[in-house]
Amino acid sequence: KRHQAKKIILAEPVASREAIDRIVGELGELGEVIVLETPEYFEAVGQFYQNFEEVSDGQVIQYLK
Repeated sequence: KRHQAKKIILAEPVASREAIDRIVGELGELGEVIVLETPEYFEAVGQFYQNFEEVSDGQVIQYLK
């Protein structure tokens, strides 16, 4: 929004209904939110993955290069 984007698209594999509502409210008319699964019981993203290990900042930088 700060850079005057015409549209912002957020895609997530899983999210809570509350998080989606908050994001949609923040994005307003600019936003499109795509979520594959919105489970009724949502405690943490990690509960939906077999392997949800932390990634260091250095690893992220390497992946982005």
